[in-house]
Amino acid sequence: MSPEARSGQRGGGPTVLLIPAYNESAAIGTVVREARSLCPSLRILVLDDCSIDDTVAIAEAAGAEVVRLPCHLGLGGCIQTGYRMVYELSLIHILRRSRR
Repeated sequence: MSPEARSGQRGGGPTVLLIPAYNESAAIGTVVREARSLCPSLRILVLDDCSIDDTVAIAEAAGAEVVRLPCHLGLGGCIQTGYRMVYELSLIHILRRSRR
């Protein structure tokens, strides 16, 4: 990771980490905490794709902002929604975390 990305600031806005999540309660807390330890000023957005487990509560407790999608969109729809949010919020730099 570049020094600029580690600082959470590059160019015109903060670096945002998009984490799509669907029933990820077993892993989401660790992922968020590890990302935060690598880059304390990183803005972390968990895109919850209608999970039915404790994904939302665990992500929030770990320090992430959580966006709850109104219906299950799948990985592609989840990421597209995240990109759209970043664009509309005028945030510039995106990091994406996916298991694939």
